[in-house]
Amino acid sequence: MNQKDWIKYFEVINDRKPTPQEFAAAKEAGEFVSASPNLQQTVSIEKTTRVNQQGQDQSFNVGTQQITQPVTPEFESMDKLPKPKRKLTKKTKTVVFSILGVLTAILLIVGGYSLWRYQSGKLASGVYEEVYGEYYDYEKKKWIEIKKESAKDGVPLYDFVVVKGDNYQYHSFWKLDSGSYVNPTDYDSTVNTLKLYPWEKQAKFQMSFSEYESEFTKLRKNYPKFINDTYFDVKESYQKKSKTTVLYEKNGDMFTEKNYDEDGKLFLKRTFRRLSKEDSRERLADYDRAVEEDKKERQEDSDD
Repeated sequence: MNQKDWIKYFEVINDRKPTPQEFAAAKEAGEFVSASPNLQQTVSIEKTTRVNQQGQDQSFNVGTQQITQPVTPEFESMDKLPKPKRKLTKKTKTVVFSILGVLTAILLIVGGYSLWRYQSGKLASGVYEEVYGEYYDYEKKKWIEIKKESAKDGVPLYDFVVVKGDNYQYHSFWKLDSGSYVNPTDYDSTVNTLKLYPWEKQAKFQMSFSEYESEFTKLRKNYPKFINDTYFDVKESYQKKSKTTVLYEKNGDMFTEKNYDEDGKLFLKRTFRRLSKEDSRERLADYDRAVEEDKKERQEDSDD
């Protein structure tokens, strides 16, 4: 009897499969003859699974049967898994493009306004002559027209401003019967120079007190008689000048300047018109002659 027949015979007699021990005992007793040297029936189940690497087989015994099955390997790292690409939906794209459009529009508006604001306050370089001016008399508590007041005394007054880049400097002179008069602070110092800020439409006094004081020390040395005749408190003068707010509004080739004191009260307003190149040369030439005449007269007074 061979192995296969013995197993069938055992199952008929016992109504069950033999245990490994019963199988081994029957074999030892010579109750059947093995069909081959290998007395065990091997059932191999091979499955190969490739997930980024070759599967490795694991074997184990069940009774007299050897069952071989593949072991699914674990991933070495989840980072090596291909990540699915997310695609924007049509609705999301619409929202994104709408936001970008709004931001672009805002930037264009802000940029356009900034350019307009700067240009609206930018004064072109040149000579600007005063065409009208008035100041507030705190004692009389009324506004006084500058040129009209000067005309009453029979002394023509010429006020103008020279703009060079961001520098803004006042100049003025009087034409007298005996010559001309110019204040030395006008031509021999920079105390009347302001700096323009086009965005703010403001002209600011930038000089420090030490610089301001140094200018008047120089003036006292060069024009002692003038300083003695018109002496004033330098510190008080500086404080008043530094606390004055100068605003302006441009209108074509003209601009209006307004001066406010430390309490925010308007006390001086003047309107200037830009001169042509030819008129500018003439006005500057008149000023230079007035300065020379004034210096000469002061020199003669000091010699006396």
